[in-house]
Amino acid sequence: MKYKVLVTGNNASVIDSFFHQMENNFEALTTSIRYADIIRHMNCYEPDAFVYCLHNEPRDHIMQMASVKYKLAQEDIPFILLGSKEECDEFEKMAVNVADLILYRPLSAEAIQERILKFFKGKKPRKESGAQNDAAKENTGLGDVCDRKCIRNRECARRAARNAPYGRRAFLWAKCRAGIIGFAAETYSCSR
Repeated sequence: MKYKVLVTGNNASVIDSFFHQMENNFEALTTSIRYADIIRHMNCYEPDAFVYCLHNEPRDHIMQMASVKYKLAQEDIPFILLGSKEECDEFEKMAVNVADLILYRPLSAEAIQERILKFFKGKKPRKESGAQNDAAKENTGLGDVCDRKCIRNRECARRAARNAPYGRRAFLWAKCRAGIIGFAAETYSCSR
């Protein structure tokens, strides 16, 4: 069985390996880093996974991935992050709980393929559309804003803003700006 993967990022050599060295197991399609382009490709192509290949990515592209992750979580599509340890750690600081699988380079194409296939084999089957909201909360990490799991409570938002490390605050701010979290933007200030 071939898995369909939607690939983006600045690491052209890794992206090329999906087309040349991993073509037996993956049917790859590339997309630009633009949010609208990613969403359109996702809707048309219906991938089994989204792969982001890091290489000197700008900060705004990384922050945008929180919004992309929300849309992916609605469709129960895993977000796979591929890059050097330093780049992946920086990504995780800015966009917390976005990646479902992180692969650190340097890895051969065979090792990347093997780990992604192992991930797919261990992954649960896709959820029905009635459970999409629960899947979005679970996969984006938004269910842990407070003990009561109430992500729409303004007090919980304020507490999360005060107590969260910078990366988490930026992640919550991006979710608020994208309309994913129900609290109003004025209740939360991002300390850039």
